[in-house]
Amino acid sequence: MIKTLTSEIEDYSKYEKNQLIFIQDKKDYRVKDVMSFTEWVKRWKDYDSIKVEGLPHSIVPDLGLKNINSVHLFVNNKGGYSFDKHCDDTNVALFCVKGHKRVHIYEKKDDELGIIHQLYKDHPMFIKKGVYHEVNSERDSWALSIGYD
Repeated sequence: MIKTLTSEIEDYSKYEKNQLIFIQDKKDYRVKDVMSFTEWVKRWKDYDSIKVEGLPHSIVPDLGLKNINSVHLFVNNKGGYSFDKHCDDTNVALFCVKGHKRVHIYEKKDDELGIIHQLYKDHPMFIKKGVYHEVNSERDSWALSIGYD
């Protein structure tokens, strides 16, 4: 699956549609706005994290999900947190493709202590719409974020 996902990262149509994002110091940048496609293909492994939006639903493993509304790839090249604590506007299945992640779940946004769930390769975690969470990833971890109703 890594080979297939790498081809999505390096897909020119994703670049043209502005679906490639890199995250550096917890700030995200649309690739097309800041560099050429050739530069992206050479440098994507140098950024803290990357996100690829709009992956085909056919790439999703059989998790029994109905009504998938989005599929994104997150690659954490350096390890650590990509985003601050947040909640999503859809249910999310986080499926670890490579590596290990620690998912912190909070009852409220301002809670400092959350429940930590370990997420390993080939295992999903289901996060309900509106639940605050943040993900601490080990270096070179890959995951699909699958939005569903």
